[in-house]
Amino acid sequence: MGRYYSGDINGKYWFAVQSSYCMENYGGKSLGSEATYQCCGCTLENENGDAYMFEQKDDSCFGLPDKIYCKDCYDSYEEHLTECQEENCNDEDITYYVDETCNWSMNQDDFEEFAEPFIKKHRCLWERFVVEFEVNEDFEYDVTFKGEIDKEYIYIIADLCMLKQIKLYFKETGDYECAWNGEC
Repeated sequence: MGRYYSGDINGKYWFAVQSSYCMENYGGKSLGSEATYQCCGCTLENENGDAYMFEQKDDSCFGLPDKIYCKDCYDSYEEHLTECQEENCNDEDITYYVDETCNWSMNQDDFEEFAEPFIKKHRCLWERFVVEFEVNEDFEYDVTFKGEIDKEYIYIIADLCMLKQIKLYFKETGDYECAWNGEC
């Protein structure tokens, strides 16, 4: 059981330790959550053809017309809503849902400003608990510990693992930005 993240980096948030928002403390930026049309499964797009992004899962109606429908699959809002109600997709007058994934991004400048000082500050702690840290070709990390991590340091070590993963992504790819999405 756990919440996974994928994209430029891949892995699993530490169960009962890391929130999906853990990188926000180190320069990570929330890009919001995407919305999907019910019944047809198409992605809700804005006027530019980009996925419409919600800041939080709660913002399900923020800034959208009341009667929105998938124009690729239906001729009208009423047609889309009728199919949703017939298939028991919902009991409300909406034709979409906000996905339970959070999209994140971190660029190298923010990483250097916010994450690097944290990594440097906790270098001795890292060396105390970590024997080996590797990242594979999918930028998923594997870590071996020297023993059990003291309870007071587990949150720090969890965040350090993900930060080191992002750091290696920047180093190996030369990309300016690292993006991932994870279960909220």
